[in-house]
Amino acid sequence: MADYQYITLCLWSSDFQNYCFLVGFAIAGCAIFAASIPNFLTKFLIMNSFQKIFFVWAALCLICFASACNSDNDDPCQFGADVLPEPEFCTMSDLSQFYSELSNIDIMDASGNIFDYVKFEQLLRDSLDNQAKGWQFALIHAGGFINGGASDGMARDEDECYPQEMTACTKINIASTTKLLTAAAVLKLLDENGLSINDPVAPYLPSNWNVPAGTDTLRFSDFLRHRTGLQSTNDNFSTTLSFEGLRTFIEGGIQNPQSYNYLNANFALMRIVIPRLWKMRPDCPPLLQESNIDDIISQTYYSEYIRQKILFPAGVYDGYLKAEMADLPIPTLYYTNAADGQGSGLGDWNAIAGGGGWHLSASDLAKVVATLENGNSVLSSSVRDDMRTLRMGYFNCPMTIQGRAYTHGGDISGGGEVHGFAGIFPNNVAVALFLNSGFIASDGTSGSSNDLVALVRNIYDQCW
Repeated sequence: MADYQYITLCLWSSDFQNYCFLVGFAIAGCAIFAASIPNFLTKFLIMNSFQKIFFVWAALCLICFASACNSDNDDPCQFGADVLPEPEFCTMSDLSQFYSELSNIDIMDASGNIFDYVKFEQLLRDSLDNQAKGWQFALIHAGGFINGGASDGMARDEDECYPQEMTACTKINIASTTKLLTAAAVLKLLDENGLSINDPVAPYLPSNWNVPAGTDTLRFSDFLRHRTGLQSTNDNFSTTLSFEGLRTFIEGGIQNPQSYNYLNANFALMRIVIPRLWKMRPDCPPLLQESNIDDIISQTYYSEYIRQKILFPAGVYDGYLKAEMADLPIPTLYYTNAADGQGSGLGDWNAIAGGGGWHLSASDLAKVVATLENGNSVLSSSVRDDMRTLRMGYFNCPMTIQGRAYTHGGDISGGGEVHGFAGIFPNNVAVALFLNSGFIASDGTSGSSNDLVALVRNIYDQCW
């Protein structure tokens, strides 16, 4: 953790003993230094203004350096475990007040039936409270908040260093729901560049990759619909989803029938393709325009494109791929179940992103989905239609009593877990729900994002 993060932890800590000792030590050091120079006071008084300012500045730097937390110590808990203050507008009451002018909008179907979103939240709480370490939910209609956010439990357990309650604004690793963002970025760039989902991907791969016959004809739709026939696994991400891992993925050629086969590598490859497509646009950053698409360039401009073109239009300005950047100074932790007291982090996803890894909140995701589904600030209506009908970015698409919903879930299991989804329900209802632990589904088995989609679908149906 960087020095400034430890300094921040110190300032929030109730343990001032070490702080005071180090400040005293620094002051004593300055005094000893001054006393070691004969007639220091006389010499100080005859110094010119610049020399006096320099000496005082140097002394203050020494005091600040001594009072800063020790960056060589990997345990921030040494300074105590106070609960950090909640971010502004992150509790449900704060959000409802902040969006008060929008909070009473009715959601109405074609027959005039009104959606009871108060009942919706209560049923959701009845189903999820105490079932996970922490959960967060947000619902938006027509780009305006209806339910600014609901949550329960802990983002960091009470026994952890710096425990934190979960809110609808707490950043969380959204796992494979990232594919919704990546698909939107690819489809937007294809549309703006006059390209089609039926165009081959090969021309937009690094020129030094050896793309075998057959693979060179694979289309964007083949990757976005998981129908490439290429060989990969959905584990060992640091190898399979790295730049070199994706090169192996492509150069290995088609090894399976080109039927549906869900592979994270299909979307991780878009981390490399998106910067190449961006280079064709007049708004391409100068450094990208002058660069070859290597590992670092692909990481940098994949994340930058998602931020600028997918997140920013939705009013989301603080999404990140590295956990420590998402919730400075303390990121969300992930647990095996609600009773687990020892959470774990999910690390830095910059080098393996595309199919997973963005850190956003339920409120963020609901805003993004609402923005994708309304107006033309991000996607045209024809691109939205393709996303839905061809399931590119949308994956689990159940029927409700009002029509079909379009969602994409995210799951990370083994050790710390995360489960959730985001999507659009009939009558323009954008939803997002995430848990930072494992949970038990209604059938008694370990729950997944599919169970959460089914839960929300059933509750949605009960609220008309």
